[in-house]
Amino acid sequence: MPLQDLMNDGSMFSEVARQMPFPLILYNRDGVVEMANAIFLKETELSDDDVKNGKVSIMKTEHEELLEALMMVFRRNTAIVNGLDQPLDDFCPSGSHANPGSYKCAVVFPYYGDIPILYGIAVFFPMEI
Repeated sequence: MPLQDLMNDGSMFSEVARQMPFPLILYNRDGVVEMANAIFLKETELSDDDVKNGKVSIMKTEHEELLEALMMVFRRNTAIVNGLDQPLDDFCPSGSHANPGSYKCAVVFPYYGDIPILYGIAVFFPMEI
């Protein structure tokens, strides 16, 4: 079962992710987004199928500080990255007319379900923290 299907499984994590009023993604060590909440999908004009089929990657970001923070979660680091300029634009499909909101900050942290850490989580905010 693709992780994206877990968004509807009724678990506490899926409920929190679904109700989060900000874009949220869960990604693997290869940078492939395996789960995204509805806000992320809406803002980027991506679909559940795009996520399920492994078509969304954090490696596309042009924000170097964000990419570094996204990868550092696998070394058990948590980070707040401020000063971002439209980070969700990097996730939009080419040719898309998506106009994601103005997000300025990302909080990234490891998902501690497994050791070694297999997943990272990123939440994007419209204000700096």
